[in-house]
Amino acid sequence: MKKSFMNIGAKMNYNLKELKKRTIRICDMANKDRTKFKNAAINWADFQCVQAAYYIDSCGETGYRVYVGGTSSDNSTAIEYIAEELAKSGYENVEVIFEW
Repeated sequence: MKKSFMNIGAKMNYNLKELKKRTIRICDMANKDRTKFKNAAINWADFQCVQAAYYIDSCGETGYRVYVGGTSSDNSTAIEYIAEELAKSGYENVEVIFEW
C-alpha cells in the first residue's frame, strides 16, 4: 500500500462512519462523471472507500484518513478530487490513501 497525501493535520472531530459514507458517495459521483479522469488508471468496479480512520503518529500528530481502493497512489487527479469534495462537505484536512 502506498500513501498519497493531501491536507494532513486534523483539528476537527469527525464521525468515521459518516466520513466513510461521504467518501463512498464521492467515489460514486466520480464513477458517474468519468470525464474528469479520462487519463487516470482506475478500476471503476473497485473504486470505493474501504475505510475511514483516525490516527496518531509516532510524533504525536493526529489526523483523519480515508482509504480508497481501485486506483494507484500516483493518481493525483483523483486524490485532489476526493479531498476537495470532502472539504466542500465539511471534512477538511483528510488524508486520502489509494491502494490498487
